[in-house]
Amino acid sequence: NGVDTELYDLQAPDPALATEMGLEGRDVVLYAGTMGYAHGVEVALEAAPLVAEAGIHLLFVGEGSEKAMLLERARGLANVTFLPAQTPERIAQLYALSFAGLSTLRDSPLFEGTRPVKIFACMACHKPVAYCGKGEGARLVEAQGAGLTCPPEDPQALADLLIRLKREPEAARAMGARGRAFVATSLSWGGLVKAWATDLFARLER
Repeated sequence: NGVDTELYDLQAPDPALATEMGLEGRDVVLYAGTMGYAHGVEVALEAAPLVAEAGIHLLFVGEGSEKAMLLERARGLANVTFLPAQTPERIAQLYALSFAGLSTLRDSPLFEGTRPVKIFACMACHKPVAYCGKGEGARLVEAQGAGLTCPPEDPQALADLLIRLKREPEAARAMGARGRAFVATSLSWGGLVKAWATDLFARLER
C-alpha cells in the first residue's frame, strides 16, 4: 500500500466548500472509502447519537454494497451526512474540513492482516486516525502514534474515542503530524517506486 503524499497533504480548509457541503461550523470526522460488509460501518451510525451532544458530525464519502442499508439506518440522525464517491482532490479538501479520519472493520479473524488504505490518505493529510477494529491496521496506528484505536463493533468505545480526539486538539494534531511523517518516509508512492526501481536495476546488474 502507498499514498500520494503530494496530493494528500496539509491544506487550509475551504469555507466555500464547507458551506456547499452543509458542514459550516461543524466538527467533522471523515470516513472516505468503500462501504462494504467487511467494513462494518454501521458501528459509526450507532456511535453518532452518542457524539451528537459533543457537536461531532460524521461525514461518509463513497459507495459500496452496504450503502443503501446505511442510508436507511441513518434516517433521523442529524449529525450524519453521506456523499457519493468524490475525486481524490476533493477527498483531500474534505480532510482539510475534518479534525479526524475514521476507519472501521468488522470483528473477524479474516481481517487480521488488513491495512485499510484509507488510513494512509488520512495520515498524509496530517489528521489523526480513529480506528475501530483490530489486527494489523490497528497495530500500525498504535505503533506510529498516528491516532487512537478501539475494539471493533463497539459504538460506545468509538464515541469515547472521537470525543477524546475533539477535546484534546493538541494531542490530535501531534498524532496527525506523526502519521504524516510515517507515510512521507515509508509509504509515499514516489519513495516506493524509487526503491522498487533501485532494487530492480541492482538485480539486473548482477
